[in-house]
Amino acid sequence: MNTRRWVWWILLLWCPLCGYAAFERPVSGAHHVGLAGATATLSGDPWGMLANPAGILGVHGWTIATSATPSMFGIPELRYLAAAAVLPVSWGTIGAAGTTFGVDGYREITAGVAVAFPLGPAFGCGIRVNALWLGIASYGSTLVPTCDVGVQARLADFFSVGFLLENVTGARLGAQHETLPRSMEFGIGLASSDLGVQAYASAWKELSGPLDWRMGVSFAPYECLTLRTGISTDPALLCAGFGLTVAPVMLDYAVSHHWQLGVTHHVSLALSLE
Repeated sequence: MNTRRWVWWILLLWCPLCGYAAFERPVSGAHHVGLAGATATLSGDPWGMLANPAGILGVHGWTIATSATPSMFGIPELRYLAAAAVLPVSWGTIGAAGTTFGVDGYREITAGVAVAFPLGPAFGCGIRVNALWLGIASYGSTLVPTCDVGVQARLADFFSVGFLLENVTGARLGAQHETLPRSMEFGIGLASSDLGVQAYASAWKELSGPLDWRMGVSFAPYECLTLRTGISTDPALLCAGFGLTVAPVMLDYAVSHHWQLGVTHHVSLALSLE
């Protein structure tokens, strides 16, 4: 079987399982992948631009980041690229991000801007507006806007919660006016600053699809090094990774394993200019 046929078989199998088709949200950023996407409560991270937009609160200084999944399941034609930029301002945090996924004949591109602002000393809210472009050979292309809303709350020093609602406007795609996926996620986070351990769990559900349980744990044995692992149920993924911080540079790597399709590598790089 030649490479092109492998690509289309992967798209047919992977897309229904993992939601890469029709703009169902992938997990972006190796930090988030290493925790299996259980990051509804993760804050102070530029990849909140593509997860819970409330999570960009707490980013210190102007931060730019890029992430690549260069060869999904060993197929170079299947690559996912993302970039984000985040800037704290006097009243909150603003940011922008873009992604691209696909092959010749099928391409998804997203561009979005977000604002996040505190609602009190322990609460934050984020709003993200996206432009989604889909191009399919022989069918043409279409461009639609969507809107996502997320909140986070730190209820104690060691306990936080987060909630995300995607495509709140129920945007539709193409001449057939097919409704784009609408999903919600609720998560909790537990942290022990003494042990350097953080645990995350979330339930993510597309409104017309199955429930995906996600769990992740991180451990920081040194200030510059963080180890991560996680698991999700739909799709069934095992994830692991690490993060290295040598200010002002942050490097993250993660590997995810699908029981049918195999291994995928993810890498992210961020630069923080405080």
